[in-house]
Amino acid sequence: MKLESPGILPYCSGNPSMMNTPRFLVTLALLAVALPSLSAEDINNDWLTDGGASWKTKQAPGMTMSASVTTEDGQNALQVVVADVTPDSSSSADARIYRTFGGVDADQSYIIRFQAKAAQPGRVIVFIHPQDAPQQILLRKDISIDQEWNDFTIKFPAKETTSNCVLGFAGLGQENNTFTFRAITLEH
Repeated sequence: MKLESPGILPYCSGNPSMMNTPRFLVTLALLAVALPSLSAEDINNDWLTDGGASWKTKQAPGMTMSASVTTEDGQNALQVVVADVTPDSSSSADARIYRTFGGVDADQSYIIRFQAKAAQPGRVIVFIHPQDAPQQILLRKDISIDQEWNDFTIKFPAKETTSNCVLGFAGLGQENNTFTFRAITLEH
């Protein structure tokens, strides 16, 4: 006994190259429904419009650090100035800037994108962790920043659901420097 679907087979029965088209379209439609939607949280729009007040700084004793929002090329940018770094403090000292944001969902992949530059080339650690559990690192990535704008794309998986997270840039206190970040987005 041969089963035929009257709605599909007459459509493709005249053209052998179209024989698999309905199956492909059904598969494609099912994949589109099953895949989670890609959305982006444009972090910089709400995080850089308040003059930088949402960003917190932490630095070793003796260092000075300031953060402010500037406009470069028509875009808001977070500018971080680290000063008074002494050779004694730079080996063990840290300066970081961080901010809380909405959480992440378990078993999801996330992508953080941003642009950055520095007055002098330097290394920075990008990190994300749950707000109430800083020891549970979700992301820790060392990057090199130079004097021209560079695009950064960092992918990371979330192993568990966390309602509030912290995004930050650490390792800023290695020497006196100015770092600038803009166009920060988080996608999943």
